[in-house]
Amino acid sequence: MPNIAVNQTDQTDQTDQTNQVFQNHSKKFQKRVGFLATGNELTQGEILNTNSQIMARSLLDHGITLGEHLVVDDQEDNLIAAFNFLLSRHDAIISTGGLGPTSDDLTREALAKLLQLDLIFNPPSYDRLIHRLAQSPRYQSVAQIPISNRKQAYFPEGAEIFPNLNGTADACRVILNHQKYIYLLPGPPLECLPIFEQYIIPELLSQNFGSTKRLHRWSLQDVSEALIAELLERELAEELTEFNLKFGYRAHKPNLDVKLLLNPGPATDKIIQKINTLLQAHLKK
Repeated sequence: MPNIAVNQTDQTDQTDQTNQVFQNHSKKFQKRVGFLATGNELTQGEILNTNSQIMARSLLDHGITLGEHLVVDDQEDNLIAAFNFLLSRHDAIISTGGLGPTSDDLTREALAKLLQLDLIFNPPSYDRLIHRLAQSPRYQSVAQIPISNRKQAYFPEGAEIFPNLNGTADACRVILNHQKYIYLLPGPPLECLPIFEQYIIPELLSQNFGSTKRLHRWSLQDVSEALIAELLERELAEELTEFNLKFGYRAHKPNLDVKLLLNPGPATDKIIQKINTLLQAHLKK
């Protein structure tokens, strides 16, 4: 596979701008994780993006701060723009989809083009791919396996490869400026979620993305969101200011979920007890 050809001047300017925005972001925010889901089947509403939902909930359980979720079609320019945006606002990106063997699978190409990296062939990855396809009843011999599958064994230069035990597209991780973590995962949930659990969560935690904060949730019934928000803001006015509390609400009639992310400790215990008392009469039966 040939190296990616780009306009060197334009691409250098774009990468410099990305690096500058990243440096400004790092000074202002704690580490955040953004999500990119790719594929025309998502943008056209054919299937739901359940991968990002499941991964976000898992990261939140580990106290990892979440950022934006983007869904982008299979156009290379749109993929590049999405990566550029997420890099400007996050310290890690988890991308799913676009690692297949066809011409519309362009995630690895888009990232390599943005970061000015060559795509490098990885023999162990290709060996795993061939071994898996050779066991399929669709092919009577290795010679029948389409040459296009070879594309799946190319990765951005310097990437760490994560084996995919449930499919043909291995995942990978690229580190930008020794600080940004960019993960490319296959799209099928049965393939990407095990890789996410085995490799990505442990690495993010080892790089101090996690915190001691935990999500507290109250499920209420037959009460309005506005009424509960006013009640909590009035009765917890001092705590809201002192501890910078930020409640989250999700109304789904006839129910209402109230969420609050807090660090453990004596002060938190008192806040939780006070909230329990305030919401007791409205708790879902």
